[in-house]
Amino acid sequence: SKIGEIYYKKGFYSKAYVYFKKGLAISERVHGTRGHPAVADSMVSVAESLDAMKKYDQALRMYRMAFEIRKNVYGRGHEATMSVQTDIAWTLRNLKRFKEAIE
Repeated sequence: SKIGEIYYKKGFYSKAYVYFKKGLAISERVHGTRGHPAVADSMVSVAESLDAMKKYDQALRMYRMAFEIRKNVYGRGHEATMSVQTDIAWTLRNLKRFKEAIE
């Protein structure tokens, strides 16, 4: 969602979250609930806003769902998949789950 991106860039993460969630709902309605790269992209946007609000557990769940979609679509070594894997590691670090973050 472009409106969500504007709010996110301005630091209004909770407002961005609302629009990103709406975007995710639209992506899921158009492409199905799982398995499409557009759905994964929307999930990453939601996760980023949750991460920015320090809602790390929720962000982690969303990042992991996006990772699974991207892994299945692009493969483990693809840039898009690895990008989400990095987001997961940073979120685990924020949760102080260091051992899990380096695995």
